[in-house]
Amino acid sequence: MKITYFLRGLGIGIIFSALILSVAFRSSDSSMTDEMVIERAKELGMVDAGDSDDELDKLLSKKEDTTKEESSEAQTSTEESSSEADTTKAASTEGQTTQAVTTEEATTQEKTEEAATTEAPKKKTPKTVSITISRGMYSELVSETLVSLGVIDDAASFNKYLNDNGYAGRLVVGTYKLTPGEDYDSIARKITGR
Repeated sequence: MKITYFLRGLGIGIIFSALILSVAFRSSDSSMTDEMVIERAKELGMVDAGDSDDELDKLLSKKEDTTKEESSEAQTSTEESSSEADTTKAASTEGQTTQAVTTEEATTQEKTEEAATTEAPKKKTPKTVSITISRGMYSELVSETLVSLGVIDDAASFNKYLNDNGYAGRLVVGTYKLTPGEDYDSIARKITGR
């Protein structure tokens, strides 16, 4: 067989296959419409920017409701401690007619009770805050949500901590209970399931 015939056949074969493939690719309309792209993104778990704002608004409204409930509880406990102090004062007034020493003891006892009632709210068990991480939430949004809930003070530093330690890509969908003032490592371990 001559080499020129071989090369001529090979060249013709390449040209025909190129023509056939170009016709095949032009006839198949593989372009996706915007609706198809959005639908496919939702299937993959991506969230529309407007949806994430709605979730943040829901979390912020829950935070406001929780704050209102806590303030009403604090008012109730303050009113209860005031009524206890009034009762103590009435008892000390009755005891004033007996002796001056009894009055001093009642006043001292009243001061200690008032101090105890003012210290009691300070020694409350730390409140817990719930955060829900939904599919498609990214570390920046989680950090901002934690700041809005009062768990952490600085979203940027927490987000940097998540990125530097490899937690940012490992957020696990779910609801978590966190305590305000908790350290970054503890929070990161909870929300990543480590």
